[in-house]
Amino acid sequence: MEKGKVSGGFILPSLPNTLSLVAGSGEGSNPLNAFDSALLNAGVGNLNLVRISSIVPPKVEILPLPKIPMGSLVPTAYGYCTSDVKGGDYSSGS
Repeated sequence: MEKGKVSGGFILPSLPNTLSLVAGSGEGSNPLNAFDSALLNAGVGNLNLVRISSIVPPKVEILPLPKIPMGSLVPTAYGYCTSDVKGGDYSSGS
């Protein structure tokens, strides 16, 4: 059966050949609002991010973030850091 096709109720995975790297920062009245703000700042706040592990297949091309329709399901490996201390600089990655 072809990759990306439905078989017995499951979609067989296909191997990605491109990826995009983005970063964002945000503040909010609580950690969730700050995280949402950071996603919007990174340009991915209106997408449905599906968390995956961070294993990158060989020979993947790194491209600028393409225009992706709002609400699209997007496989995503991400890291984040939160703090209750205002004005601090914090970073995270994966």
